[in-house]
Amino acid sequence: MLTPSQFIFILFLALGVPPSPAHLSAMTTPTVVASAATPHVTATRVQREFMLVAAGTEASAVGRGCSIVSRLEDLARITGLLPGSVRLPTDIDPRSPLVAIFAGERPTAGYSISIRSVEEDPATASLLVDVADTAPKPGAHAAQVMTSPWEIVRLKPNGDFQTTNCILTTKGGLR
Repeated sequence: MLTPSQFIFILFLALGVPPSPAHLSAMTTPTVVASAATPHVTATRVQREFMLVAAGTEASAVGRGCSIVSRLEDLARITGLLPGSVRLPTDIDPRSPLVAIFAGERPTAGYSISIRSVEEDPATASLLVDVADTAPKPGAHAAQVMTSPWEIVRLKPNGDFQTTNCILTTKGGLR
C-alpha cells in the first residue's frame, strides 16, 4: 500500500514533472546507524553498490525513466532503446540486475545523467535511484541536436532481490 506522499511522488514522475522538495523530503526516512561491515541502512532501505556498464546520449527514450533489467525479456526491451553499437551483458542474474536510467529528449548536446546512489526498499519493493542531471552552462555553445542521455549500471549481488519498481530521485538537483 502506498502512502499519499508516495502516490503523489509517483504521479509526478509519471507526468514527467519534477517533484517539489517537500514531496522528496516526505519520501525520505530517518537514518539508522550501521556498522562499517554492513551496507548503509535507512529504516528499511538498503544502500546498494553498483558499477557502470554503459552510458551515452543517443537513446530513443523520449521521456524520463528508470527500469530494472532482471530477465532476458527486460534486456530485449532496454536494448531496443539504445544505439545499435551498444552491447550489454547477457548474463542476467536476478540477484544482480542491471538498472537503466533515461533522461529523456534534450534540445542540445551537453546534457548527461548519472546515478549517484541506489537504495532498495523491500517494504515497497522499490529501487530508489538518485541521479544527477547535467546541463550545458548558460550561454555555452552547444550543438543544436536532439539528445537523450542514458546510463546503465549493474547492482552488486545482495541476497534475494525482489524489487519490481524503479523510482528516480534528484536529491542533489541539477548540476
